[in-house]
Amino acid sequence: MVTCEDTAKKYEAWGWFVQKIDGNNVDQIREAIKKAQAEKNRPSLIIGHCVMGKGARKADNSSYESNCATHGAPLGGDAYINTMKNLGADPENPFQIFPEVKEMYAKRAEELKKIVAERYAAKAEWAKANPEKAEQLKEWFSGKAPKIDWSKVEQKAGSATRSASAAVLGQLAEQVPNMICASADLSNSDNTNGFLKKTHDLVRGDFSGAFFEAGVAELTMACCCIGMALHGGVIPACGTFFVFSDYMKPAVRMAALMELPVKFIWTHDAFRVGEDGPTHEPVEQEAQIRLMEKLKNHHGKNSVLVVRPRCCPRATTTTRPRRVLTL
Repeated sequence: MVTCEDTAKKYEAWGWFVQKIDGNNVDQIREAIKKAQAEKNRPSLIIGHCVMGKGARKADNSSYESNCATHGAPLGGDAYINTMKNLGADPENPFQIFPEVKEMYAKRAEELKKIVAERYAAKAEWAKANPEKAEQLKEWFSGKAPKIDWSKVEQKAGSATRSASAAVLGQLAEQVPNMICASADLSNSDNTNGFLKKTHDLVRGDFSGAFFEAGVAELTMACCCIGMALHGGVIPACGTFFVFSDYMKPAVRMAALMELPVKFIWTHDAFRVGEDGPTHEPVEQEAQIRLMEKLKNHHGKNSVLVVRPRCCPRATTTTRPRRVLTL
């Protein structure tokens, strides 16, 4: 990617901890990671300035560095051999574990065993002192669907389905304490505010709320929900207009392939979206998301369930939500 943007300045302006290093220098990489781990108040960005194809050699042993062909070209034949020799490796024995590396990993393995034992002991002590919370935590991480009393959901006759969705989300906010709902700056339009009205925003230093205000950052929002699902114990859902699923598609696809139970709520799925006009009209998104239903995971099952609620008789075509549940 070629750009003249000053990425470091942009992230510094956002309050990030930014470091610039020689990306081909192992010692600088190690030191930058340590500094990033030590930073407790800001997100970190490490910018490594690298030489493409560092150390690579061609078949005639001339330099292959800074050649864009190395982006996708395999270093076969003599180029592969010459590159290994140039980097100090032995082509006859390419996969070596140096004694100092073996020693370091063995030492780290013992350290980790001790850390794990201490944490399990601390967890057991906490569970003994907090049996109800311990049982709840166990339930949250079990992967089982939460128990919900759906009879408490009140729906008005003829209401738009995004309003119906808001009513459901409101009950989920009250009955599922480990659920987090997010919106890309559209909670009043996609009606994820049905969830927000029963809780409050997650903010820095206060995680008592359960609503994540992602801002106009659909891909980031989807990735954050994926991270929550990978961590476990949390049921993430996020909403925006259907047309903006374009920005989220790589993350949605990854959630499907990883079999993560992220709930994507997309509204305004019709051509007539009123005052928002052509920029908000979904056209090809229907076919694209439906194609994802055919993605097979490692269990040989479909990775995505696409649910399009039937429009109520009095609802307009601008108010039908689309939900994609990655199961």
